[in-house]
Amino acid sequence: MFPWAVHLLTNPRIVVADDVITARGHWDLLQLATSQGDSVVALGRYQDEFRFSDGQWQFSAVRVDFTYVGNLASGWGEEAPGSWNDDRDEP
Repeated sequence: MFPWAVHLLTNPRIVVADDVITARGHWDLLQLATSQGDSVVALGRYQDEFRFSDGQWQFSAVRVDFTYVGNLASGWGEEAPGSWNDDRDEP
């Protein structure tokens, strides 16, 4: 989808479960990228799961949900990104 991209991640939140071997976390994403020859900006959120194994934390699942992808030359227009939906899963 994006032959070139830079991911800028912010607002990390990781919550370790009571079992102390699993955790969930999320990061907000700002992505600058190239798509079909155009310069684009994408916004989204990584929602990941972790497992403690062999003395280290490892990713057990990685998911990214894009909430906005727009062409920089076109500007924000009517599809300007809004705030996060209240129904998003929080770790």
